[in-house]
Amino acid sequence: TVANTLVGIATLLSFTLLVLLSLQYAAPATGLQSEPDYLRQPPGPYRAYEWANTHLAPDTVVLLLGEPRGFYLRRPYLWGDPGHHALLDYDHLHDEGAMVLAWMLRLGATHALIAPHVLVAAERATTGFPALLRQAIHNGWLVPLHQADGWTIWRLRDAGSAQASAR
Repeated sequence: TVANTLVGIATLLSFTLLVLLSLQYAAPATGLQSEPDYLRQPPGPYRAYEWANTHLAPDTVVLLLGEPRGFYLRRPYLWGDPGHHALLDYDHLHDEGAMVLAWMLRLGATHALIAPHVLVAAERATTGFPALLRQAIHNGWLVPLHQADGWTIWRLRDAGSAQASAR
């Protein structure tokens, strides 16, 4: 019947779509491509994580902004985005210096890994956390160390260093 034919065609099309969407995962799943090679493909943070794992001291604490996949990092880390925890109240931080010092003193962070979309939002922001982040970068509170595929690793500067570089 026509109904059975249409069901058969729909099933075939669904299966074809499923196969096409799954092809990108076939190489690492079948061993044709190594897991690290697969993870290094842009866009993604894996190259930045590799750099951090190789170049940052073992006691480095990395603040992740816009990037939740800290499990690739072999350093202590925590999410720094507003709303992910109650350790910092971003609504009461009205100065970029206070924000960075809170990251350092309250959270113990020494470095930050910032996703590309967070940096784009910071460039355009005039208020709130993204604006504080833009000001912190502009005023030297964050020093870029490494950039890979859009993800940037920054060193947090202490109060004296940042104020001196802002002059």
